[in-house]
Amino acid sequence: MYKIWGGIFAFFACLHVLLAQRNPSGGSEGRINGNGVHVQGLGRSGKLRIGRNRNLESDSNALTIDFDSIREVDGSGRSVEQGGTKPHMFNTLANQQFNISRPENVTFSNIQATRIVFDGFLPNGAELTFQVFIFHEEGNITLDDEVTLVKPGAVKFNILVANWTFCGDSDGANCAGRIGRYLDVTLRVLGRRPPTRRMNRRPRPRPMPRNMTRGEEFEMGGNVTISLSRKVRIDNMVRSEDMPENFPVYETRGAIQLFRFRFRRFRRYIWYDPLVTTDDPPQMSDDSNTNAGSHFSWVTSVVALAVCFLVLIRH
Repeated sequence: MYKIWGGIFAFFACLHVLLAQRNPSGGSEGRINGNGVHVQGLGRSGKLRIGRNRNLESDSNALTIDFDSIREVDGSGRSVEQGGTKPHMFNTLANQQFNISRPENVTFSNIQATRIVFDGFLPNGAELTFQVFIFHEEGNITLDDEVTLVKPGAVKFNILVANWTFCGDSDGANCAGRIGRYLDVTLRVLGRRPPTRRMNRRPRPRPMPRNMTRGEEFEMGGNVTISLSRKVRIDNMVRSEDMPENFPVYETRGAIQLFRFRFRRFRRYIWYDPLVTTDDPPQMSDDSNTNAGSHFSWVTSVVALAVCFLVLIRH
């Protein structure tokens, strides 16, 4: 009798282990790597680290990006702090929880890449999602009249905010007469040194169609560059549109370096995607499998299954 119950217990214990290996979503962090570049994203706060060292915490050249704030503002740029039953600004996302997808191989603009997705809901019910890509080959990414050349090891992440309820107007919340016109998303960016606008730009994309331009580029030290487009995709628009004049902007708050993006009022969602590049990343043998963590999960699952089998036959 004890052997029967022991066998049943062992079976369900093994099943639990296998299911945990099969669905890592909602874990504490997500990792991908490729072409000598490593990316780590935290499930709490969504902080990203990008660098060439597997141990990103000890990489002095690594770039760190996280959300500083998300604020609804009026036509003058003043914050709309509260309205109706939902908050309209968040001064920190340090405790924001994100679900993390399993890394997967995808194609972005006909370029092979590995992707991981972070998805969560803000306290006001709006959805905040960002996807992170590492590219494995060279190619051009075109967004309307902006063309960007990416090389193996380049990292792109896009930000999507959906279902944000703005203040005022017929479809908005009652905010004592205040009307929200824009959503300001501010990222805190920490590199080896403060950002400097890149004057000697990278080689032009090939082919470079006439009248096409690229976003602003900032050197972050340690051969790391971040490219910031002015283009944003809003709702179901066929073409992107520019942010308001002078955005995105670089600013500081004490020793903190910030990039602030302004998106006009939307009904469904906004979608924005910056690019991070590391110049001439070295090829590393530990990146032969670019889907980081998948090999470990597969081996762990096989070992767990073997242990389960041995336990069960003993009962």
